[in-house]
Amino acid sequence: MIHLFFILFYFIFYSRIIKDNFIYARVARFIGDRSKFSEDSIDELASILTAEDDPEATARSILEASKSSMGMDIREEDLNNVESFTGMYFFILL
Repeated sequence: MIHLFFILFYFIFYSRIIKDNFIYARVARFIGDRSKFSEDSIDELASILTAEDDPEATARSILEASKSSMGMDIREEDLNNVESFTGMYFFILL
């Protein structure tokens, strides 16, 4: 749970949109550096959000939230940690 808490600092903009920790971790890993997250990524993000009622609308909500978020910008070292933590989380769950 500490790892997901660490991830929350950088991806706080969708913590109210996604409630499932597994999906949250998958989305965090997919988005990575939010400054590179754009409209072009919506379809691929929606494919991760298949458990949601309307994956495309949820993906668009995440995109809009990321544009106005006050979450911290991510450093390369922290991005590597996010990838590592989510990888461990997936390994444990799967």
